[in-house]
Parts: sequence; C-alpha cells; structure tokens
Amino acid sequence: MKQGKQESKKKEHKNKKTVKKTAEKAGKPIPDMPSQWLYLASEDGALRTIYERFRDEKKQRAEFWQETDILEIAFLEGGSMDLELLEGAPDPEDTLLRDRMNAHGAKAVYTVEILPEPCAEALEAMQYIIAHVGGVFCGDTEDLTPEVGVSVPKTEEPEAGASVQKATE
Repeated sequence: MKQGKQESKKKEHKNKKTVKKTAEKAGKPIPDMPSQWLYLASEDGALRTIYERFRDEKKQRAEFWQETDILEIAFLEGGSMDLELLEGAPDPEDTLLRDRMNAHGAKAVYTVEILPEPCAEALEAMQYIIAHVGGVFCGDTEDLTPEVGVSVPKTEEPEAGASVQKATE
C-alpha cells in the first residue's frame, strides 16, 4: 500500500514539474490576470475573422475548427489561448452579461481559456483581436472584471488603430 502512495506522489510531482516547465516556456506570467475570459464579439462568426487575421502572423499559430466553432491561438514561446462559441448566451437570467453585451454592441459570446496560465502573449493577442476585429474581453468572473477592450457604441464601427483600454478592478 505504501508503495502505491509513493508511485502516486512521484506521478504528481512529475506532473507539477511538467506544468512548471510549460509555464516557464509560455512567457512571463501575469499574476492577477484570470485564465478564463469571455470575448464579446461585435460580429457573428468572429472566429473565422480572427483566424484569418492570425493566419499570417509570425508570433502565433492559429488553428480553426469550423464544425465545432473553436479557435486555438498557440504562442511561439509556449502556451495557447482557446476560443469557443458559447451557445445560447446570454442566459436570460444573466442580466450583467446581457447589459455588458448591449453596452458594447456585442452579437456573440465566446469562452476564452488561456493555458497553462495567463501571460503577456495572451494579453497581446487580445489587444490584437480588439484592434483588428473589435469586441471586448472581460474576465469570466462574477462581476465580469477585469475588462480589456474598446467600448464602441452599437451604431458606430470601430476605428482602425483604436486604442486599447484595460479597466482595473
């Protein structure tokens, strides 16, 4: 029985070392940045547009699975950012998300997961998406903070080169 526990501890330690090495490769971590986000897109089918923008980028590699509506942006330094359409969003009872979508003129919501941990490359990718495709990222938290993006009223199109603002808690 004791040998089984030792084997389990060895595996756990090995897994922790692997995660640590992957995190070290992934660039400088950002401690207060959540790893779960929501992307409020200003257009339906935003993942295809994002994929087309990232397809020729040198700093990242993008893969898009249209049949499942999932986009993975892999960073050269390690790590990735996965975006997936959130079906049926917003929930009718989620007034905060619905209000945030209305305020930003969002038409679709995507879940975003940064692996293995939030890093500068993920923040740069978010800013690139906002500047070239529009929309806003908000933490998948109870109060939808922090927020990274440009607030654009529904009636206006985002300007090319629009500045990126990061709201603090």
